Amino acid sequence: MKVLVPFLLFIAVLSDYCFAEDRIVIARRGASELFPEHTLSAYKEAIEQGADFIEPELALTKDNIFVARRHIYLSTTTDVASRPEFQRLRKVRHGRSDWFIEDFTLIELKKLRAVNPVSSKGQILKGDYSIPTLDEIMILVRLNNVRGGKAGLYPKILFQKVKADAGMDVQKLVSVVRIMQAANIPYFIHSARADFLKRLHHSYVVDHNEEIPLIQSIYMRNNGSPSQDISTLPSYITGISLEKNLLYTNTDKGLGFIRKVNLMNLKVHIWTVKNTQFETAFNSVGHELVHLKMLGVDGVFADNPNTAIQYFR
Repeated sequence: MKVLVPFLLFIAVLSDYCFAEDRIVIARRGASELFPEHTLSAYKEAIEQGADFIEPELALTKDNIFVARRHIYLSTTTDVASRPEFQRLRKVRHGRSDWFIEDFTLIELKKLRAVNPVSSKGQILKGDYSIPTLDEIMILVRLNNVRGGKAGLYPKILFQKVKADAGMDVQKLVSVVRIMQAANIPYFIHSARADFLKRLHHSYVVDHNEEIPLIQSIYMRNNGSPSQDISTLPSYITGISLEKNLLYTNTDKGLGFIRKVNLMNLKVHIWTVKNTQFETAFNSVGHELVHLKMLGVDGVFADNPNTAIQYFR
């Protein structure tokens, strides 16, 4: 292993001349190791570190405005439980008693303060940040880019049954896509729900007669299998965002899988690379990132974008 690591580093340096522009670093929920995730400060820090894309996870409010949160419920990422004025909005859905974004207007949500659900991450400034809207996030990115930056957006759409049944998720997102295009903001859209991507593709092609970059998110099920077989992906899918553990279920550490994806002409973006949680086969997160680079991975989601930039891009 000690001989292999310097060799991989040497090859990785050589490969930079040919492939550096193809590899991207996506800030998972912003620079979430430093600031509460899905806050404007976390996104701003990620952009300043040099991330190619920032990833807001989006859900619709009661008045149909996209906001960024990790879940469609609020108890783990905000201080809602300590707000007596919102106790009336606590409900039971999907077997969970909680406060759900779709029951709050934007004005009500703006009264809450964001916290990180992981106690070891970004808690120094806990309580100082409001929940951002997608409009605010797009303005942040646009301002950065008109000043010479090149940041893009990689939104993930959370599933809200009531909004999906009304078609509101697709309707609102089509408008967002048009705004990003007009503002020259690079973007991908990813979701774990194939039905949502299908509805979005159909709606956009019918209304605008053009394709958009859709990414199928694939996660590991409890039995160790992928949530979707890549051989069944429709032709309008641009690539996959893949849970990292699925790469390491094979003895070749993902080489065969990546080759299969490449033959299908799909991009593959891996989530999530963390400074403090790398695979046991590697002696550091840098070693893991070099391995992903050599596999031919096109992009990585990272909690620490600057680390991924150093070793992957």
